[in-house]
Amino acid sequence: MAGNYIAATEKDFTNLVDKGVPREVARGLLDYVNDGAEPDKFLWAVLTNDLSEACAWAPEVGAWFKPLLTWIYSYVPSNAWRTNEKVRMWCNRGGANGT
Repeated sequence: MAGNYIAATEKDFTNLVDKGVPREVARGLLDYVNDGAEPDKFLWAVLTNDLSEACAWAPEVGAWFKPLLTWIYSYVPSNAWRTNEKVRMWCNRGGANGT
């Protein structure tokens, strides 16, 4: 995959946590975006638009779920989410910091 991507920052992490996103979810998302770290089952389900599976694995879905989805929609590159294939390819490339 060619392309230059902007890595997520600690400010992004803080903004997500300030909106109520659990710290482990926010950290997992940033690790995925930046380094292609394989997301846990919950984030994988969210990133692949499998909301029924996401609800099954969620820590506790609450008011923080909408800010999480908004952040993904706004900041995660389009070729890094929406399908299992895109998520797997993003992990394999090493995320925004990968080759």
